Amino acid sequence: MTCVLCKLGLPSRNLGYTFGPHRFRKTGRVYLGESPSKKSVARLRQKVGDILVPGNVGPWPEVRDRLNATLRGWSTYFRQGDCYPAYRAVNHYVYESVRVFLRRRHKVPSLGTATYSDRIVFGKLGVTASLRGERFRGLMVKSVGKPDAQNGHVRFDERGRETAGCQ
Repeated sequence: MTCVLCKLGLPSRNLGYTFGPHRFRKTGRVYLGESPSKKSVARLRQKVGDILVPGNVGPWPEVRDRLNATLRGWSTYFRQGDCYPAYRAVNHYVYESVRVFLRRRHKVPSLGTATYSDRIVFGKLGVTASLRGERFRGLMVKSVGKPDAQNGHVRFDERGRETAGCQ
């Protein structure tokens, strides 16, 4: 059934995925593929909203851990196919929801965008970003060193020192 719908150019939804024609964002070329369905993204948004309700008075580490478990489970299941647009939408919604939740909880008079920036929410406060490192890579991976300008093949170990084989 799915193959027939794909051949006709119609999207098919199954197990939370949308199967059918997709477009490459760079070239616009059409291909058959899968991506998380809009309904599954909407369900995740509902779950995040249920966790971050104003009446939730639990300590932040417990709220964060529950939120992270939900986000990790969703992003692990939906890692096949073209998931970048769905991950970007989820990250945006999670950021806005956490910012509003904490702003309301701590009675911040402004919008809270400076107090709770995306770097603080996904870094210091420990909320898991669904996106696999594209935007928040600087928070997850530490740079260990830079190669020489004259020698581009210099290797560094985890302490930032040049390895013996490349000196």
